[in-house]
Amino acid sequence: LEGHKFSNKDLKENSRLMIVYFNPLCEVCQRETKEILTNMDYFKDMQIVMVSPNTKEELKTFVEEHNLNNFPQITVLHDVNDVFYKEFHAIGYPSLYLYDENKNLVEHFDSHADIREIKDAYNPQTAKQK
Repeated sequence: LEGHKFSNKDLKENSRLMIVYFNPLCEVCQRETKEILTNMDYFKDMQIVMVSPNTKEELKTFVEEHNLNNFPQITVLHDVNDVFYKEFHAIGYPSLYLYDENKNLVEHFDSHADIREIKDAYNPQTAKQK
């Protein structure tokens, strides 16, 4: 949101990653964000990148309303040209992309994902059952 470019080089090494494609005006996206924040103990060692094509003003309001600046592991990106949507073939809001420490895709959700579903995706025992 400060106008800096963000690329794969900005991803933390050896860290799980959750990318959230969202619309700050979407009620489901707001609810999902609240669920993530309520479970920050679980996500404390995970990098969370939130991407949205909405206006910078809408994003800044969203960041302030949810106090996202209090969480250093969360980065909110303004996707001015909606490149993420095109590259990741996102179907709608919210879309979640979960990656392991080696940046391998673990799970992808094209809609709201329950916290239990997210945790299960990262649980090796659950992943083997799929």
